[in-house]
Amino acid sequence: MIGGSGGLNGMLYVRGHRADYDSWAQAGNQGWGWDDVLPYFERSVRPIGSATHAQGYVTLNAFPVNDPDIEQMIYAGTAELGIPRVHRFTDGSESGFSNLPGTIQNGRRMSTGKGYLASVARRPNLQVIKNARVTKLNFDDTGSRVRSVSFTIRDERQMRVSVGKELVLSAGVIESPKLLMLSGVGPAQHLRQLNIPLVRDLPVGDNLNDHVQVVTFLKINEHFARPLRAEDALDNTYNYLIHRRGPLNSHGTASLTGFINTLRNSPYPDVEFHHFMLRRGDFAGLKTFLNGLNIDDSTYRIQAQIRQVIAVADVMGMFNVLATPKSSGNLRLHSTDYKQPPKLTHNYFSVPEDLATLLRAIRFQERLLGTAAYRALNVSFILPSIPECTAYVLQSDDYWLCYIKYFSCTTYHQSGTVKMAPESDKTSCVNPRLRLGGIDNVRVADASIMPIIPSANTNAATIMIAEKAVDFIRQDWQDVGVHWH
Repeated sequence: MIGGSGGLNGMLYVRGHRADYDSWAQAGNQGWGWDDVLPYFERSVRPIGSATHAQGYVTLNAFPVNDPDIEQMIYAGTAELGIPRVHRFTDGSESGFSNLPGTIQNGRRMSTGKGYLASVARRPNLQVIKNARVTKLNFDDTGSRVRSVSFTIRDERQMRVSVGKELVLSAGVIESPKLLMLSGVGPAQHLRQLNIPLVRDLPVGDNLNDHVQVVTFLKINEHFARPLRAEDALDNTYNYLIHRRGPLNSHGTASLTGFINTLRNSPYPDVEFHHFMLRRGDFAGLKTFLNGLNIDDSTYRIQAQIRQVIAVADVMGMFNVLATPKSSGNLRLHSTDYKQPPKLTHNYFSVPEDLATLLRAIRFQERLLGTAAYRALNVSFILPSIPECTAYVLQSDDYWLCYIKYFSCTTYHQSGTVKMAPESDKTSCVNPRLRLGGIDNVRVADASIMPIIPSANTNAATIMIAEKAVDFIRQDWQDVGVHWH
């Protein structure tokens, strides 16, 4: 997909905590500390309110506020608990609650595909082939250089292109390791099992990280909430198409994001919160929301219970996101067929500390519901009947741990499967200049190189990685006499 997953993500822009990147540097990745990467974050964006900016292809703007009463409740409630409201998370502190900006312009998504590629589309040295899929990297006899790339167009035409100076692999956290393994670069034992000739034994596919999340459901303003009218959908569509206004022009409360440390012993957050507001009577929105959480027709009983609530009250889903997971997994091939997706084993909660952190996140919510701001809107938990959890007392530790396991799901922030580390580190796939281990002319530049997942959404960090890769390429080729214009 042109522009990567930034073309279909939640559009929220947040960089993470300075400690995220300092930990990369402390692991031996020189040049990747917060002070090192901050200039690359800065140069990639066009700041909020700036129509013209000397650098930056990523346009940031604030989302319009459509639920001011709910946002006021959240800010007032968190303030009662001593959690600050932050204007912007830009200095690497990332602690408190704030409305995040988005990669949007005039009510439309501005992905990197639109921001970067559209700006240089007329360059004579750029060619974009759509509907193409790379199937293999072809190495020379020494196994130290890629000489060509095989690809298909619409899975019909088989083609090959020669590699000149170097190849930059940017297929993403899932497809980059998959392609490397199909090409013979990966764990030797795994490749032997599939009879793939080994080119280079590297731990490709290991270190799979993700932000696992669990959603809790809140009932708000029972019997007092204004019901959604049938004509609202038509009005909202008209206002968006003609005026770029209304609910379709905004995330609503989804941009209101919080970062806290549930142990309260550090400014470094271990939990991230997002909010998703559904107004009374919004059955279509509820169905879409629940389907996204894999609460579909096969779990109709749970759907039905929440539908009963939204018939008489507003409903808010609160995303409790594990910001600093300790558990990690791996990615492996199912077969040598490039069309078949790989197998992802996330190993969520294999480290018990992750469960304990999410339990503390829910306990924080319970404290929120006890604040004057939340009590004023009659906020309470919706606790669906879960057969696997009926043996436990409601809202006891055992109940919530069961609930977390039942409702947990991915935040789609996978990272780390082509890990960056010094070449002396046996877990290294690419070095700190993003060069693939033992291969002279391959560089990897996407979220797969993240050695440790940042404590925030990963899109901004991925753009930063691409900007650093640009400088690496320029520097390395200038050293051998290639001049860039």
